[in-house]
Amino acid sequence: MTLENKRTKDRIRNEVLTPYQVAEILQLNFRTVIRRFEDGTIPAKKIGSKWRCSRKNLDTYLDSTNELS
Repeated sequence: MTLENKRTKDRIRNEVLTPYQVAEILQLNFRTVIRRFEDGTIPAKKIGSKWRCSRKNLDTYLDSTNELS
């Protein structure tokens, strides 16, 4: 892996996603994503009144779930 590819991969893993972005990635309804944030199924933080999820946490969630297997 080249240094440029590693930097790009690191930048993506450190990305902070909105609920709309998570919904698009998971192909779920926005409200479903919010409910999963609220019940802790998908790890996310509420910053003020806005939910945010790190790409790293989303990847970890996807790796740990059997939904896609």
